[in-house]
Amino acid sequence: WMAKRQGLPVERQFSIGDVVSTASRAGWALMMPVIILGGILLGWFTVTEAAVVAFVYGAFVALFVYRELKWSDLPRILVESGATTGAVMIVIGMAAVFAWLLTSQQIPLQVAQWLAGISTQTWFFLLLINLAFLLIGAVFEVTAAPIMTVPILMPLVAQYNVDPVHFGVLLTANLG
Repeated sequence: WMAKRQGLPVERQFSIGDVVSTASRAGWALMMPVIILGGILLGWFTVTEAAVVAFVYGAFVALFVYRELKWSDLPRILVESGATTGAVMIVIGMAAVFAWLLTSQQIPLQVAQWLAGISTQTWFFLLLINLAFLLIGAVFEVTAAPIMTVPILMPLVAQYNVDPVHFGVLLTANLG
């Protein structure tokens, strides 16, 4: 419809049959979120176990249903996954050390006193948090930033009566 409206070339007409055909071919893949979320919500497995179930299900579908993956590909995939996981764990470990260093030097207390001296208004605190996380998200790795900043800011979040869920949403959105 948009292609016709904007004068772009149209490859073929839309049909419900094409949608049904495509959905039926993708049915195995579309079941993965259902299995993951259904299993978690029904209490069949935890989030960590859901990752294992997703891997096993995905490997089964890729190997036997769609046949896009060969057994010979698995060692390479597992090594690449291990390397990526190792790199992320190193970043998280260093961020935890940095967070400990900040806490041991009482940086959170100094930040809290500085912020309390500027303003007691919650909206101003949230504005500063938004700006800070926009800058932090541009400089630091997204996995490491919360590990370094949340221990510092949680006492302030409580002091300014900000809901922790609201704070988490702000943190996630700004770091993204």
